[in-house]
Amino acid sequence: MMSPLLLLWAATLGAAQRPAEPAAIMDRIEATITMPPGASSMSLYGRYYAWESRDDGVRKVLGTYVRGERPERHWVHQNELPLVLDGGCDIVTLTYDFDADRIERVECNGDG
Repeated sequence: MMSPLLLLWAATLGAAQRPAEPAAIMDRIEATITMPPGASSMSLYGRYYAWESRDDGVRKVLGTYVRGERPERHWVHQNELPLVLDGGCDIVTLTYDFDADRIERVECNGDG
């Protein structure tokens, strides 16, 4: 039988290693993002987020905003993020460092 102290330690460790709920992560990103020059208001974009697949243990979230889609939020698998190679500011992409709690990059796509 595990001691109460060991059980408490195990519960604490598990909570620290679990990622936050997707809704809370999206809320944090959307509360701190500054849209790039030329982009519209965030409320005009369909917003897609996903954990970036990495082998180094760093936890980052990738985001793709698509103007002209229903302005809703979606948490998807990384390979389900919209892939658009141009589109200017109708497409905004971002990278969020979860552990550092900061947006590393936010930019409009290029023009094709």
